Amino acid sequence: MPQIIYQIFIPSFADANGDGIGDLNGITERLDYLYQLGVDCLWLSPIHPSPSYHKYDVVDYFEIDQDFGTLKDFEHLINEAHRRQIKVLMDLVINHCSVQHYWFQQAKKGATNSYHSYFKWATSDEIGDRLTKAVSEDSDNIYQWHSIPGIKEKYSGFFWEGMADLNLSNPSLRMELFDIAKFWLRKGIDGFRIDAVKHMFPNELEKGLSFWKQFRKEMEMVNPDVHLIGEVWDTAKNIYPYLDVMDVFDFEFSEVIRKAVLQEASTQFVKKYLQVQSDYSEESSYSPVSFLGNHDQERIRSGLGNNTAKAKLVASILLSLPGKVCLYYGEEIGMLGMKPDPHIREPFPWGEADSCQTSSLLTWYSTHHKVTPLSKQLSNEESIYHHYRKWIYFRKYLPAIFKTGELQKAPIEDDDILAYYLTGVGQQLLVIHNLDIRKKTIHINDINFKKIIFTSQSLAKISGDQLALPAYTSLVLTTTQNTPS
Repeated sequence: MPQIIYQIFIPSFADANGDGIGDLNGITERLDYLYQLGVDCLWLSPIHPSPSYHKYDVVDYFEIDQDFGTLKDFEHLINEAHRRQIKVLMDLVINHCSVQHYWFQQAKKGATNSYHSYFKWATSDEIGDRLTKAVSEDSDNIYQWHSIPGIKEKYSGFFWEGMADLNLSNPSLRMELFDIAKFWLRKGIDGFRIDAVKHMFPNELEKGLSFWKQFRKEMEMVNPDVHLIGEVWDTAKNIYPYLDVMDVFDFEFSEVIRKAVLQEASTQFVKKYLQVQSDYSEESSYSPVSFLGNHDQERIRSGLGNNTAKAKLVASILLSLPGKVCLYYGEEIGMLGMKPDPHIREPFPWGEADSCQTSSLLTWYSTHHKVTPLSKQLSNEESIYHHYRKWIYFRKYLPAIFKTGELQKAPIEDDDILAYYLTGVGQQLLVIHNLDIRKKTIHINDINFKKIIFTSQSLAKISGDQLALPAYTSLVLTTTQNTPS
């Protein structure tokens, strides 16, 4: 499995035909940029025809939305990505589909129609007082059951009335979904990011796991190395069971990273990391994926008060952790954005003269006045872009320890200092982050120190038995022994 995944919200990334909407050919034209950044896997937002700008309400699973291009364009993108050793994951949205989908249009004709059971229905008596639901982190919609004129039953739409929830218990629907996924695997993609995994079988975990095991088995018939990453917006304990069948995004630890930098305190970080890790089975076939944000969350730099130094620091923490990492497009140049959703999915600022600049979504936060365009960051070695690039390449310099290394607390008792050992494959690294706005001095006699092999700031230096660490600086050191004392 790749180690650096890059999430692209297609409409806002790169426009190749000049209509202002990001497209597949635009991504192809920017593959060299992504390769040079160090990305080895792309996660593409939904590509299928849809009435919305975000495309999470699919109308036809076998087609490409005309805003994005053609099937030939998609195949070209896959081929060019593979030529650069970059894998491609599609966003697979099968918890629900658009109410404009043929299946739902047929289902509305009544219970005698064969497509009716493709969806979840209930009468008012069956629903009772469950007509509304609580707001959750992944949905601010409070109405789950929706009416259709002339039909007594209501249909379930957890996220929105325009998205009808699919009934994955239906054997015929399952086979259709398997055929859809296999179709795209045969077109050359490497796997899927799977949307809304935990909502497909609510309160029926074993039933859900059984479905995903069957899904994986079916996909491996086409591609034995298929990659699956699930969106399970929950705690580590509730995520853990899915690691038997797929990698899963680690939402709980994403918040731990954010809070450590926002509060400038390390006390709970390592403890929480180890606690979260203990919730995962050591025998799991797959692993959690660390990240800072995605298309449903405020941009990390906005969450840190538009502080560039802290944005670099939080990137240092993310990229110094073992395991798989996912970056949200534009994170590497410090894009800004707050809710509502269109403002956390704004156009990537390539540069005012760049022909691939998109414009279909209003730019409010990540204007060229608030976020330095990539064209200017490329020539500035102190830019956020180069900060990300240096860390990614450092990870690639020591791939084994960043893939499988174990994290352990280091003996530095200062709440402004986050320090931990990474141990594995006969190596040990000591990672130190200064979370404070002030310079910190660390006595190095008791930390198994050998030499500095990476620093986020050249001002960090050793003088005698002291290590001077400027504000928000990170260091990686080798140690004098194989295991921490």
